[in-house]
Amino acid sequence: MQKFILDNGLNIYYHSIRSAQSVSVDLFVKVGSRYENLSNNGVAHMLEHMHFRQLGKMDQSEIYFKIEEMGNSLGATTYKELTHFFIKTRYKNLIRSLEFFKEIFLTYEWTQEHLEAEKQVVLNQISLRDSYPDFDIYVNDLLWGKNSLAFPVAGTKGVIEELSLEELVEFKRQYYCTDNMYMIISGCLAEEDINYINSIFSKIPIPAIKEPVNLSVPQQKNSKVMFVKDGAKYLDVSISFVVDYKTASLEELIMLSSILGGGDGAKLCLELRERLGITSNIYSDVTSYHDIAVLEITMNIHKVYLSKGLSEILNVLNECKSNISKKDMAINIPFYTDNLWYWLEDPCQLNEKIGWEIALKASPSLTIENKISIYQNIKEERLMDVAKDIFRSKNASVVIAGMIGKLTQKEIKSIVKALDD
Repeated sequence: MQKFILDNGLNIYYHSIRSAQSVSVDLFVKVGSRYENLSNNGVAHMLEHMHFRQLGKMDQSEIYFKIEEMGNSLGATTYKELTHFFIKTRYKNLIRSLEFFKEIFLTYEWTQEHLEAEKQVVLNQISLRDSYPDFDIYVNDLLWGKNSLAFPVAGTKGVIEELSLEELVEFKRQYYCTDNMYMIISGCLAEEDINYINSIFSKIPIPAIKEPVNLSVPQQKNSKVMFVKDGAKYLDVSISFVVDYKTASLEELIMLSSILGGGDGAKLCLELRERLGITSNIYSDVTSYHDIAVLEITMNIHKVYLSKGLSEILNVLNECKSNISKKDMAINIPFYTDNLWYWLEDPCQLNEKIGWEIALKASPSLTIENKISIYQNIKEERLMDVAKDIFRSKNASVVIAGMIGKLTQKEIKSIVKALDD
């Protein structure tokens, strides 16, 4: 992946894959619900939507017609820290596709009619979300409290209903800036394409970012427990640990999570599902932000096995503090070394992976070889030290949803104390 900076300050990353049959174009904007407050929660997501309502002189029907007649689909997603626009196209349609991204930079004018129409779309999404709450909502509420990381990406009904056109445009001017955006283009590119990309985007006036928002997260001092009571006998259970990158790198956390619950042969699955037979579904995953990450273990378990299941998870976590073997490394490392080469089979996947890497790191790994070397240099002794640092009772947050029975939050906290043995 190569990089050049345009005259207007915009960063462009590109990679030529001559064997590819397509080109992927991605625009990343470092903004999302974490950058909002209670009075504008949902504005980043609404702004993403508005670019599909009117783009330059193209209205919604013309946008979709021009995209679909090329056999393409222009898509976008808003996350807590990132807004991502993307298109995958045949090489013959590359120049036409780039025009849509040019208009994303230039479009600041929508009508009140556009806004009201798009509000209804988003309000329907919010209504559906609130009717069937996702388990992650409760986990985020417990982890982040009043911090903006707990804010829902789509926002809340009251805020969206009151959102003004002026607020929307001002939010774009604040965050859609050269310091806060970057494009990634990969696939069957030729050298002359890079020159064209330079010529079309370097002339676009893009503002510099204003003063950034304070995104600090308060440090957790004690274990936290939340019960979400309903009539389900099978419980959804989450045990989460928030980790500062000063304690462990993202790659170290991903490797540790993979050893714990990344696949059928992982420690938690072998112990709780295969040996004890008390759950059919247990895994571990890492959610990454620019300054912190969350290592989360989730399982589904019958209420009669809840105490035993929690105790067995904690036993496995404690074991990792002193017993991560070369075999554990050997069966996990290929997923983050050999398998990274698969990215080159799909420019869309390559762009997404590199896009997140750039968002998360001041010095991103722009080659697969470099990313592989980071994982290859992780040693089992280091992971055991990481486990000792993060798997402590005061760092644990537990959410349990379902027919919990007579167990109290105090009893759950007492079980979690096993992490300090």
